[in-house]
Amino acid sequence: MRRSIWQVKSTWGVKDPKTHQVRAIALDPVAVSLLTARKARAESEATTACVPLSADAFVWSTLADGFAPRTPNSLTRAFHRLCRTMESEALAADPPRVETWQFRFHDLRHLSATQMVAQGLDPKTVASRLGHANPSVTLAVYAHAVEARDRDAADGLGRALGWPRDDQDADRPP
Repeated sequence: MRRSIWQVKSTWGVKDPKTHQVRAIALDPVAVSLLTARKARAESEATTACVPLSADAFVWSTLADGFAPRTPNSLTRAFHRLCRTMESEALAADPPRVETWQFRFHDLRHLSATQMVAQGLDPKTVASRLGHANPSVTLAVYAHAVEARDRDAADGLGRALGWPRDDQDADRPP
């Protein structure tokens, strides 16, 4: 990440990231494919509008040349619309699924961090992806995911020692 967008009411601007450091993160093939398709769409829109696509174009722009970004508020509104749609579809399912989709856009950051910690990724890697200078911040915020991994560690140690699992006969000696 090399820039971020700020917005207060209807005014917005571009600024350096909070840490003032450029940060690169790896992406999986699906994310790369989606971004490649987004770039192709932006190039097509620029061609249709007979304007060159800016070399520094934003990924999601309101202009054909890519010069103006979607604002944080517009992305938040789009995310809320998606959540309402998902909730409506869950309630309309046969049988209806009772699901609430009361999420904030920022919750996606927490979801990704929790998933990385829960998968056992080392705190330094997770902290780096989140832009935390110190992994202790990451661990403090996402300790609940670390506790889940602790349960997995205990279960794995029990299996390694040959102890019976809950779904096995508990009276059988190891």
